Order: sequence, then structure tokens, then C-alpha cells
Amino acid sequence: MGSQSNLYWLIIPLSIAYLLIEYFRIKPSIKQYLSRMLLALIGIGFDSLLTYCNLIKFNELSALIPTWLVLLWFWFALTYSGCYQWLGNKTFIAMFMGGILGPLTYWGATHLTSLKIINATGFFAISIIFWSVLFASIHGSKKLQKIFFNNSAKIKEM
Repeated sequence: MGSQSNLYWLIIPLSIAYLLIEYFRIKPSIKQYLSRMLLALIGIGFDSLLTYCNLIKFNELSALIPTWLVLLWFWFALTYSGCYQWLGNKTFIAMFMGGILGPLTYWGATHLTSLKIINATGFFAISIIFWSVLFASIHGSKKLQKIFFNNSAKIKEM
């Protein structure tokens, strides 16, 4: 990915196909779409902050995070309800899982993309907190659970 490949653009047609299938199968609410957009923007903001604070770096010439990472955040947000519905209101498990797996995805990305972790201690400390709070917020709030996961259960009925 990154500057080595343009395969990340496949996220766009995959996202369109996902949205069309989802729309005709479960008809998500406007709140669900807006919550996904907010989740993506929070993630993009977080990665931009990590880049600004020089905790991570990309080989791309831009001072902004690369396009492939923006697209990846939108894909993550789009598929969040389908992937993590099983966690339901298991807040502690969600928090633990987010705090461990979230930062590990960045570490994995250092081997697959142009991402470099500059300050590992600072990066992992902040990243563990961010991902733990993100997952705990979604799975610990009845209101957010209803927004993110309300229509996801309808797929099983069909």
C-alpha cells in the first residue's frame, strides 16, 4: 500500500457495493450513516495528530496523512457495526480488544506500508488509550450501541 501501490483505490468501489447491499438488505438510518462519518473523522483526526506530534511518519511528500489511510478509516467506519456487533455491551472486552489490536494494526502497517513509528513509547501509550476509549465509548453507551448496531441484527432475520 502507500506509495508502493494504488490498490487502496479499490476501497471506493468496494464501499459503494457494500453500501448498496446494506441499503437494500437492512436500510440503515441517517443516524447510522452520520455516526460512521463521525467515527471516520475521529480516526482521521487521531492519525493527523499522531503525524503532527511526530509519533508516526509516512514517506509521502504531504504533511497530511496519506489518501490510502483516509480511505481505510472510512472503510473501518463503514464496516464497524458488522464487524463488532458481537461485542455488544461487553465494554471491558471491547476496551481491552481495542487497546491491544488497534495499536498492533499500526505496527503491522509498518511492515506493509510507508508508515514509520518514530517514538514507539509515546505512540503506543497514546494509541492504547485512544483505541481503548474509542471501543469502550461505543460499546459502553446504550445510545451509541443503538445507533451503531440497531439495524445490523436485521441481516440475520433475512
